[in-house]
Amino acid sequence: MYAHVEQSLLTLLQILAGWTHDTGLAIVLFTLGVRLLLTPLSVRIAKNTLAQLAASRVLEGMKATWKGSPAEWLKVQRKVLDDHGVKPLSSTLLVFAQSPVFIVLYRLFRYLNHPVTSVLVPWVPALTLGDPLHLVPLAAAVLMALASLVTYGSITVQPPQSLGAAVTGAITLVILWSAPVAVALYYVTSGLWSAVERWLFGRILIRKPALD
Repeated sequence: MYAHVEQSLLTLLQILAGWTHDTGLAIVLFTLGVRLLLTPLSVRIAKNTLAQLAASRVLEGMKATWKGSPAEWLKVQRKVLDDHGVKPLSSTLLVFAQSPVFIVLYRLFRYLNHPVTSVLVPWVPALTLGDPLHLVPLAAAVLMALASLVTYGSITVQPPQSLGAAVTGAITLVILWSAPVAVALYYVTSGLWSAVERWLFGRILIRKPALD
């Protein structure tokens, strides 16, 4: 199965490389195409995040005067989350949706039998190799963490969000440290897209009166 998918991806990248005359730029275009296709899922995740924020504000107001038992409070929490349409695992959907792309791209460039280069990373002998200076993995880790820190509109960054961004950046760095630089280019582009996308969603989806 993977062989057919890898061959299809290789053919697509070759077509894009024919247009751009550079495999690295072809990977960037490929990434933009993937993220564009995933935009409806990103919108769904953003709306879920905003719903979760609204639910948390309701719960904060209720907790101040709550007199019931902890078990009853858990039931109330679940009801409020359900009433706001919050899906607890929604934020992980984008990661899972991109994981097959990561696997196929990793396998393709790890076992590609001919070297390809890019003007984007002139210090790397071939995109099938890891970055000897680790600059691209570091850039990918920083951008993925930054994307996690971009908030929707006037919402402030909370400590759990900062911790999550640090964990995201660390995991990205570990995964990409010795991976083919082609895969790291994918995540650099995807991280930048995510940061810009979240910034735009913060100005499109949020209705300020609802957050005051």
